[in-house]
Amino acid sequence: MKILKVIKGQMKMRQGKNTLSSIQLNNMIFSTKTEFRNAVHSHAIKSRRHLKITKNDKKRIYAKCGKDNCQWRIHAHKVSDECTFQIREYNSNHSCGRDFNVKNMKSKWLAEKYAQKFRSDPKRNIKGFRVDAMQDLRINVSRDQAYRAKESTETDRE
Repeated sequence: MKILKVIKGQMKMRQGKNTLSSIQLNNMIFSTKTEFRNAVHSHAIKSRRHLKITKNDKKRIYAKCGKDNCQWRIHAHKVSDECTFQIREYNSNHSCGRDFNVKNMKSKWLAEKYAQKFRSDPKRNIKGFRVDAMQDLRINVSRDQAYRAKESTETDRE
């Protein structure tokens, strides 16, 4: 059985991956809107599909698949009298195919995911990192994205 805990802005899961499709999500609570957005972006990268945030205001945030005629969507609303956001509607069915070029892949996400590898070997070249990231994630990582991810971890370290 998979157990999910949302504690202090961190999404942690035992015996599973940190993706939205790996568990039942109805009524799941996120401590901030940013945490929910990050979970949607991580899910997009790990599922190799482009997801769009379609509505984002103080009380709600909606996301849907970027492909036309796809049924995947997720809606989260702010819990009254709290700062948390709760998933109200989730349709996990994708009718579209996976893609190698995912628009949700950002250098900031790469930097957060691979920060420990960059810190342990700061002289590692970009080409080697890029090949490893592409094999690990099975999506395209551009040379510029890899360079910006490495640079941002170096500036954080200093």
